[in-house]
Amino acid sequence: METAQAMGILKDRSVYVKMIQFRNFIVHRYESIDNAILSDICTHRLDDFETFIREIDGA
Repeated sequence: METAQAMGILKDRSVYVKMIQFRNFIVHRYESIDNAILSDICTHRLDDFETFIREIDGA
């Protein structure tokens, strides 16, 4: 992430760090996922994934 941001590929690394942290939480503690948080991410944060794809594709 740091390298991609330093190279100008990614604009705001903090968003992607949160995505990675959530992914790690799901993988290692999937039995204790809060459904409200998961629903909120699926409802309000999917644009972050689309932005990531556009930034990587445009590199």
